[in-house]
Amino acid sequence: MIPLLNSVDNQAVIQQRVPTGQVFTIATGELLAIMDKIIVGSLAFNMFYGLLVVMLTRSLSEGYLRRNQVIL
Repeated sequence: MIPLLNSVDNQAVIQQRVPTGQVFTIATGELLAIMDKIIVGSLAFNMFYGLLVVMLTRSLSEGYLRRNQVIL
């Protein structure tokens, strides 16, 4: 997406046209704002997912050590 936006640096608005007329219009500033929202959302999701994986891994490993009486 970023290389595509770099090619339209001099355009303030991106328009999609078909023979029957204009279909879609968006400002490039809005695209950058949407990209920022997606990045922040995915960062928060990945942090939550990572925390969940750590908690599950720790719980499973502690349960295994208790069941098998493994001394480290």
